[in-house]
Order: sequence, then C-alpha cells, then structure tokens
Amino acid sequence: MTVIAVEDDKVLRFLQILLDPQTPAERMRVFADYVAHDINQDRWLTDARARVPGVYPASVRLLKDRSDLHAALPETDALVVESMTIGEADLALTTRLKLIHKFGTRAE
Repeated sequence: MTVIAVEDDKVLRFLQILLDPQTPAERMRVFADYVAHDINQDRWLTDARARVPGVYPASVRLLKDRSDLHAALPETDALVVESMTIGEADLALTTRLKLIHKFGTRAE
C-alpha cells in the first residue's frame, strides 16, 4: 500500500479522509457534517477515489513535528508539507520517496 506522509494541517487532513480507508470514524463524521449542505460525502468520495486507482487506498500518516517526519520517512512514498522544510538530512532517511509536494504559496 502506498504510504503518504502529510504535515498535520487543518486543510491537509483532507488527504487522509480522501485516501486512507483507516481514517478515524470521528474525522469522517466531522467532515460529513462540514460538507452536508454541499455534497453527498459517500458518493463524492467513491467517485474521487475511483479517479486515483494508483493512489487509493493509501496509508496517510499525519506528521505533527520533525520526529514524526523522521520516523515516517523510511516507509514514505509521497510527502506533503506546508511549513516543514525538507533538507538533505531528511532525504537521507528515505528509501522509497518518489514525490514531495509543497502545499501553499511560499516555497522557500
């Protein structure tokens, strides 16, 4: 299964909802409540997941800090960060990493 490490951010947590079948029920319930007036969550998730068969299902690991990052990197296929910086020392811990995505508009 693909492993995606994601910086724990209130927006980026959506990746866990979309891609990880082991997402906690409480997080799924809160998201369903949030989108209740806009979409049918179950139908939308089913349709969206069908569009990314190479990515779903995935194990999404939320990273609270650098120690979480370093623990996850050896098994991570893709990394999504918002404010964490990734350097050579971090990359040296990877064995499977294929993609790093910087979420947001500031890429320093």
